[in-house]
Amino acid sequence: MGALTRQFVVASIIASLGAATVAAETIYYAVSEGQHYDRQSWRTGDLDQFKRNRPENVFDVYTVHRLQDGRAKVVRERTTPSGDWTLTLTYHYDKDGRLAKMEYDLRTFYGVCPCGETGPVRCERFYSVDRSGRPEKISERITEMKSGNTVDWTFAEPKTKHWARLSELPIRPR
Repeated sequence: MGALTRQFVVASIIASLGAATVAAETIYYAVSEGQHYDRQSWRTGDLDQFKRNRPENVFDVYTVHRLQDGRAKVVRERTTPSGDWTLTLTYHYDKDGRLAKMEYDLRTFYGVCPCGETGPVRCERFYSVDRSGRPEKISERITEMKSGNTVDWTFAEPKTKHWARLSELPIRPR
């Protein structure tokens, strides 16, 4: 197969995949001011460009995925300036913009075993959400990250506000 034919085949395949492959994914992120990462100014940008050249002082990031059936999935990633913990929250919104379920994934260096041992832990939780927007924990799994074993350790958790409606987010998704 010649180079020109190969280019035509590749171009045809890309065209047949539709415009979704060309559309850039938008990211919403908060740039924190100075040492006070609680003061933020919100920005939007192209996700790929953001990944290539991430600005400094970004500790709160959202990506919004509009699903074909009218629902939305919002992935929020939070961290501390020191990197002591990272929290990924995945919010699933129904067609009417109401929060239906949540996934919680916290990773921290500071887990504490009842025996006194300390180390990195991961906490995964799944929540359903009632009609009033109140989350109800369905399951929880805490693992010690070095061994991967399930443990009964404690850890400090970041305070996090959850939004019962898509319209309540601190960003305005397109």
